[in-house]
Amino acid sequence: MLSMHFEAVKDDCSGEITTYIPGLSSYDVCKWSVSFCSTDGQVIALGDFKDKFTIQSVTKPILYGITSDLIGNDKVHKYVAKNQVVSVSTKLSWAMGMCPTTPLSILVL
Repeated sequence: MLSMHFEAVKDDCSGEITTYIPGLSSYDVCKWSVSFCSTDGQVIALGDFKDKFTIQSVTKPILYGITSDLIGNDKVHKYVAKNQVVSVSTKLSWAMGMCPTTPLSILVL
């Protein structure tokens, strides 16, 4: 199923590369990949998965998970709030007093 969907869109190069992050500005808009690992260890990787790339914000959920595992959710949430959804028209605000919102927040356009 994943292969079928990947094949259907793999040649779509209609995106635009961000220019405000130097590490991303030189990337080829036609290069991309998708990978999936099941809970029983099956792995599928399609596209340009062997190419080097910058992970940027992908680190946020990884670090959030590692930190929660190491010190516990209660301690993490003393400093980082739980997920919240904000719209573009809403100013991002501090949640839980002076606690910044989680790096896993979702911006709804």
